[in-house]
Amino acid sequence: MVISEEKIGKRVVILGSGWASQSCIKIINDKNPEVDSITVVSPLNYFLFTPLLLSASVGTVEVRSIVEPIRSTNPFVKHIEGAAYKVDPFKKLVHIEPVLTHNPNNVTNVTIPYDTLVVSVGEEATTRAVPGARDCVFQLKTAEDAQLIRRCIVDSFERATLAMQSGTKSWKKDTKTLLTYVIVGGGPTGLEFCGELYDFLTDDCGVQYPEIIKFSKVVLIDSGRTVEKDPFKILLKDKGLERLNSRKRVGLAKQRVVAVEGSGPKGDQPPFLVKFESGQEVNCGMVIWAGGTAQRQVVTDLMEDLGCEGRRLPIDEWMRVTGPHCERGSILAMGDNACFTRAGKFGLPATAAVAGQQGPYVARLINRNYDLSVKGGPPELPSFSMFHPKEAKPFEYEDLGAMTYLGDDEAILATNFFDNNFSLQGAIAFLLWRSVYVVKQVSTRNRLLVTMDFFKSKLVGRDTSRF
Repeated sequence: MVISEEKIGKRVVILGSGWASQSCIKIINDKNPEVDSITVVSPLNYFLFTPLLLSASVGTVEVRSIVEPIRSTNPFVKHIEGAAYKVDPFKKLVHIEPVLTHNPNNVTNVTIPYDTLVVSVGEEATTRAVPGARDCVFQLKTAEDAQLIRRCIVDSFERATLAMQSGTKSWKKDTKTLLTYVIVGGGPTGLEFCGELYDFLTDDCGVQYPEIIKFSKVVLIDSGRTVEKDPFKILLKDKGLERLNSRKRVGLAKQRVVAVEGSGPKGDQPPFLVKFESGQEVNCGMVIWAGGTAQRQVVTDLMEDLGCEGRRLPIDEWMRVTGPHCERGSILAMGDNACFTRAGKFGLPATAAVAGQQGPYVARLINRNYDLSVKGGPPELPSFSMFHPKEAKPFEYEDLGAMTYLGDDEAILATNFFDNNFSLQGAIAFLLWRSVYVVKQVSTRNRLLVTMDFFKSKLVGRDTSRF
């Protein structure tokens, strides 16, 4: 099925609804007379505030509090709920597979044309480098992942309670295995989830399961490999690992995982066995994967068509894809699926902070009607403007720092003031962490809900109901 409309101006299509896309959608408008339509294609009809996904996985905040419908973000933007599985850069078509299969006329695929395509589908979590991990581990990428982890943590305590009541000779060993949680990945995601899980076990499970809480343990695995280039942030990561390792019920393993074995998919049939390169093994009730990403197939295929090399779509300083077979300015890319090829920007991290600045930049290029097809130079305005420069300025990333929650109302924060590194750790950093995440919510509704969730979990505890 081909969706076609009478063309008046340029048709802008944005793939994805993550950080880069959402920040772009908020800024983009219909004031540019040259733009006829703006369409967002995504298998999700909402934006997920991923920095608080880890909090949602243990009930500190509710998932509904950190999502915002795409259609609420910008009334001028159309939305198609489907997964883009193929981009034809030569015919300028996007092929879409609808998420809702039972729909009128049994539509199985949709094709829409574009004049300017913005690729921002991000990357997907991958475990293919570790045998057995795909079928056994939990990942931390989607709202469904958070809900599943939350339910299975409670399930592990209920199973451990049954083991204790059974009175078998091995009940202590079985209980210890069920209540051992292995987190693979010592980066910011692994550190923060370890802190959130520590709080959940200490503040809530310890109250509701007092007989067996002493058997619980969190094992954080850090292979020592990192993509972070800033030595100051690497030092802060080491401080965070050291602080977590000093806590009761938390253990740090400087190992590399080589295999994961289990009798059933994910949390359905524990226990699981995690094998290390050193030959050591850990029996556990859950394995949470907080490391490793791979490019989505639609981006891989597009790169092949455009003759691009590397892991991500190569872009210039103005976010234009620079493939040998790509028409200049017809495809823009931002977020995790893109990387700069010039001006030393190729080292930017694949984080929400970078994507959140790239989105508004792309939106302003489109709003101001810059000619993106200019070869060998920056995009230019087609006519004189008193308010905007003739040539578009290249994208510049402003590093505002990093922060990670460590549990027990402590956080660690790193930033830069006038070229001087500044760090903060403890309760004050924790208050700043929470304040920033409340302010950064995309709507007033989300800010109110997240604030109430923070107070609710602190005053009356997290909900351990399983449903």
